Formats: sequence, structure tokens, C-alpha cells
Amino acid sequence: MKNKFIISKYVMLQYLAFLLNPLLSLIVSFFYLIKKSSKVSIIILSMSIALIFIYLPLMYDTSSNFYMNASALYNLESVFNLRLYNMIPLYLKESFDIQFMTVIFFYSSFILYIWFSILLHYKQYAKSNQVIYFLIAFTFLSLIYRDIMDLNRFYLATSLFLLFLYLYEVKKKKYSLIYIILFSILGMQIHTAFLLFIVLFIVSNNISNLFFYKVYPFVMIILSLFSVKIFLLLFNLPILNIQPELFNMIEGYFSANNKWGAAYIDAGHILLRIIEVILILIIYYIGILRLKDNKKDTVVKFTLLLAGLVLFLLKFNALYERYSLAFFLFSILLIYSNIIKKKKVSLRYISIIVLMLIRFLFINFFIYGIIFTSDYSKILKNEEKKNEMMVKPLYYPTILLLNVKEHGYSDTYISKESTRGLEYFDSWRKNPALK
Repeated sequence: MKNKFIISKYVMLQYLAFLLNPLLSLIVSFFYLIKKSSKVSIIILSMSIALIFIYLPLMYDTSSNFYMNASALYNLESVFNLRLYNMIPLYLKESFDIQFMTVIFFYSSFILYIWFSILLHYKQYAKSNQVIYFLIAFTFLSLIYRDIMDLNRFYLATSLFLLFLYLYEVKKKKYSLIYIILFSILGMQIHTAFLLFIVLFIVSNNISNLFFYKVYPFVMIILSLFSVKIFLLLFNLPILNIQPELFNMIEGYFSANNKWGAAYIDAGHILLRIIEVILILIIYYIGILRLKDNKKDTVVKFTLLLAGLVLFLLKFNALYERYSLAFFLFSILLIYSNIIKKKKVSLRYISIIVLMLIRFLFINFFIYGIIFTSDYSKILKNEEKKNEMMVKPLYYPTILLLNVKEHGYSDTYISKESTRGLEYFDSWRKNPALK
């Protein structure tokens, strides 16, 4: 009875902290995540971080998705071009006047909950506090504000596939067919990248040759030098019977002039890419060691196949960015399943944490630190309001912060302040409903 009373007291303390303020709640829940992990801890921790996130500067793609929703809201013929990710906030807006950023809050909470659930599962098998600290550090350094809030749709689909891989791993392939069907239907309605993950997963089930995986990354790096030509040769194969118009569209998709192609990358991005490639190769090496023990480990083989694809896409800007993000998400299962078997954190794993920290700081502050400066006024015109919004989670009670319509990035606020994505539908601003 005493233990139950203590547990309930911890639970009540975390609930109380969440009601008072999300930053306070984050600190309290993080403490209990280390000491006395529970489902309550990770639910409150996920919601606390997500609530703070939606008050940080509105990111590029989130703003664009908002305007796509606005376009569908007042031009119903375009609603069929949207995926489930956009259909949900569209329905909630029409039916209950729920704000777009409120839905983003729930999306982000769900993403974070998946991550912390996986952490919670592996943490119980850790053989030392040192390993537990590694698990927590790796998790938090993998959760990057820009990735979650700017690439929210891609990140949500990728997190769903991470959940599928986790269930596949934990359930020891039981229900795998049911999982893959259900997750495929849902994931494809969010982002088409899910299809590529499914294909790689199926392929990984059929390739178990250790030599193949040893040479695979180096072959992919070499092929990346000719990636554009290889793509075009593949798409031009007679067996595919691709029409000239479609082929020209594909060619444009991979051209240097297209936003998905080999666009200009500055010195900061090049340095970040070098750090990430080193990280990928270290994690890849750990995966090879794992395959020596178990050549049938599908999750590891899938992660290695994705690593090779990421190396192949080195010359592309947005494609590399998205699939390297996916690789670091999925590598959590490979890393965690290895580290929990150890009592001490070796130099190999320490180097991973150091590189992850550098990557975390590089992305959040060096490359995307612009969102916190006056230069971001090109996206959010009123810098004073942006700064005022950022500090609200420091002192506003949670109940007020949850009222996005009155205190946060409401639909009206975004329509007046944000310029990113406005080209999707410019005339919607004249609609009296948003005045």
C-alpha cells in the first residue's frame, strides 16, 4: 500500500506541475523519467515539450501547411489534393473551430510520446545508470525542434514507421502482417515517404548476406557521384514505359534548379553533412557487428539499407535532409538494443553522443538560429510579437497556453503575421470569417 501511495503522489505532483506551467512540468517529468519512469511521466513530458514548441517561432513548412488548409477551407474543390495530415485539422476547423496549431500540438505530442515510449521500454533493461544516462541523452539529442515543427508531416509519418519497427521488434514478428497493412494504410495517407520505408523493409527481409552489407555503403557513396544519371537511366528503362511528359517532370525533379535537387549548399550545411556522414558510418559499423550475431535481424538490415540510401542522396539537398533525419530516427532501435546489453558506455558510444550534441547545436542554433533573429521577419513580420510569443511558456499557466486561439499562433494571428506559403492561396485573407 505504501508503494501505491508513493506512486500516486508522484503522479499527482506531475499533473500539478503540468497545470501550473509546461516548463516546470518538463523539469519535473524529466526528473521522474530518470528516477521513476512511468507512462504518466512520458505523456506529461511529451505534452509539455509540444506545448513549448508551438510557442517558438512558426516554422516554414508549418506555415505553408496552414495556408494549404486555408485554401481547402474556402475552395472545397482543392480538398481532395490534401492528405490525412491536412484533412484532420480541416475537419476540426470546420466542425469545432479548433485552431491549426492546436492540431500541430497534438501531432507533436504523439511524435514525442512514441519516442519516450521506446525509451521507457529499453530503459527497464539497462544494466547500469551509465547506460540509462546514455539512452536519455541520445533520445533528447535526437529530438530537434526544427525537424519536428518544420518537417512535421514527414516527421509524423516517419515516427509512425518507427512505431511499426518497434512493435515488430518487441512482438518478435508476431502480427507483423497485420501491423504492416494497418501502418501502411495510415502512413501513406500522411506522407508518400512511407512507401519507400515499406519497400526497404520488404527488401531487408530478403537480403541477409553479410558481405553485401559490408560493401554496400561504399558502393552507394561512389554511385552518389553519378546519382542524377542513374536515376534518369532507371526511369528511362523501356520496361517502365514512362511517357515523355512524365519523364521530363522526373528529370526536372532531380535537376539542380529544382528545390528537391542538388541545390546550393553553404559551408555550414557541408560541415553538418560531414558530421552526419561520420555518425552514419559509426552507427553502420555497430549494425554490422549486430548482423554478425544475427543475420536475420530485419530492423538492423532495414536501418543499414536506409543508411546506404542516405549516402546515395548526398548530392541532393532536401532529399538527403529528410532521409538522413529518418535514418537517425530509426537508428534508435539499433543503438538501444545494443547498448542495454552493456554495463559501461564504451568510447564508440561516447563519440556518438558527442557528435549528436554537435549536430543538435549546429541545426538548432547555427543553421536555423535565424528563426530567433530579426532576419526571420521575412516570415514573421512582427519581431516584437514573435519574441513575446516565445517567452509565454516561461510564465503563462498551461490552461492559458492551451487556449491557442487567444494566446498563441491562432489562425487569425498566422494569417496576419506569417508570409511563408501565402502563395498557395492569397485571396483567402479577404474572407470575413478570418477578420
